[in-house]
Amino acid sequence: MAVGSVVSWASFVASGISGWAKKGVAALGVGVITYAGWGAINGRIETAITGSLGGLPGDVYQLLALGGFIDAVGIWLGALAAAVSLLAARRLGVLSA
Repeated sequence: MAVGSVVSWASFVASGISGWAKKGVAALGVGVITYAGWGAINGRIETAITGSLGGLPGDVYQLLALGGFIDAVGIWLGALAAAVSLLAARRLGVLSA
């Protein structure tokens, strides 16, 4: 195998992998920062909701739970976390528009 073909093959592989590596590292960084920040905010929101629901009578709370309100709040917070992650990744150029 000629030295020129090895160098061109290596540069081809390196050019393809470097783009993926940059996007992967950026996505991991954005993911960690977003997860940590959203974890703090999510904890405060859950505490506020739990505190406000804790003052309700037991029957009203059970009715809300049967209606799925408690689960809906968790789903809503998860959807917001995904939206924040996607917006942060798009702003940093990890994802294309």
